[in-house]
Amino acid sequence: MTPFFLVHHALAGGDGSYVQRFAADVQNGVYERLGHREAFTGGVAGAEASAPDSSGRANPQVLLSPVLVALYSDAYFSDPQCRVEWSLFRERLRWHQHFTGRRSPALIGVPWSVRAVPPPVPIGQMGTLDGDFGADFAAGGALRLIRAAPASPGYRHLVAAVVELIARARADGPPSLSERDAELVRLSGRTAWAGGPAAQDPQRPAPRVASRPGWERRWRMADPEHTRRPILRRAGVAERGEDDD
Repeated sequence: MTPFFLVHHALAGGDGSYVQRFAADVQNGVYERLGHREAFTGGVAGAEASAPDSSGRANPQVLLSPVLVALYSDAYFSDPQCRVEWSLFRERLRWHQHFTGRRSPALIGVPWSVRAVPPPVPIGQMGTLDGDFGADFAAGGALRLIRAAPASPGYRHLVAAVVELIARARADGPPSLSERDAELVRLSGRTAWAGGPAAQDPQRPAPRVASRPGWERRWRMADPEHTRRPILRRAGVAERGEDDD
């Protein structure tokens, strides 16, 4: 079953139990808000659970889950798999906005444990959860808050804010991507920034990728600038070599 929301993280410094605690508190809040139903059950995934295999595939849950709750940390910013999966979810939001004209709240960036590493430019451009969640949160993020004051009004307010965004995204979620769609996104260069700091400049053109006959056309047919239909509806048609219109 595809999780209704996915808490996405990169474990570092033994904070796994706190990630699970935060995910459980958010889950309870979602059930209280939307009803205790299997359809509203979330999940947890991260760098360990979604480490790429020899094929380099992303975690399928990131391609399908309606909502991504990204726990930003120094480890998250430096982990290539987290960054690739984050960029694939961002691509889903891009498709949603192109075909609806609306910006979905389905990507919820939560400052988890950010001390030294600034957010990469693409992540910084998407923004993070904003609010007065107390001094501990302001000083060290959600991890510090849950460690120091898990029963505080600030922590309850933080959980409630995440739950509210998840509930809003329920009616305005992005389209899913197949593994084939994700491959096309990578071929387009839209995930190139995840490879290292040199790719973080949004003004820098995407690197050219090696291709074989047919690949360039397949991506053209799956790009919003050249089609009226989303990638998940066109990938199969492009594979067969049919015309776009």
